[in-house]
Amino acid sequence: MSCVVAVVSGDRVLMGADRLYTADSGDAAVRRDPKIFHKGELLIGFAGAVRTGQIIRRYFHPIEGPIRDIAEYIETTFLEAIAKIFKKHGIELDSEQEQADLIVAYQNRIFTIGAGLEVGEPMRPYDAVGCAYAYALGSLYSTEHLPAEERVRLALEAAECYHGFVRGPFLYEWTRPAIDSLPVHAG
Repeated sequence: MSCVVAVVSGDRVLMGADRLYTADSGDAAVRRDPKIFHKGELLIGFAGAVRTGQIIRRYFHPIEGPIRDIAEYIETTFLEAIAKIFKKHGIELDSEQEQADLIVAYQNRIFTIGAGLEVGEPMRPYDAVGCAYAYALGSLYSTEHLPAEERVRLALEAAECYHGFVRGPFLYEWTRPAIDSLPVHAG
């Protein structure tokens, strides 16, 4: 179980996640391995089955270079690659023990991908996945006036306060800015 949150800030997205890993037995440990990670230009976070997230982190290889239509890419190329990787490594999408929800961010766009590989893009400039997503979303809604760093931290703290399967320390990562927004240096 987990909580992963993402907030758009200008031309980037800040993502944050807890570090608690739990077993079906109820055993829990705060671990070093991340629930959010960069894969090329994508920033990916997962909540749910740890092995599912690890397989994506180790075996998924995104296309190189800029993505022209990120929604189309996520709904087709990305999902097709993820489905192939899952099949190759024995991950069954209909198994509750192997299900994970994903947040994928690219530049200033956020997409959530449910356990059945359905894709959603939020209307608001933030989203969350995991067992405590509702607490995080409530916090994000009420902190729209604050900087992204504070919003993500407060959302994770609210999730930790009200759900037993979320615990810090928290990890934070930014997406890379759009290529056309990078500063030009005179040589």
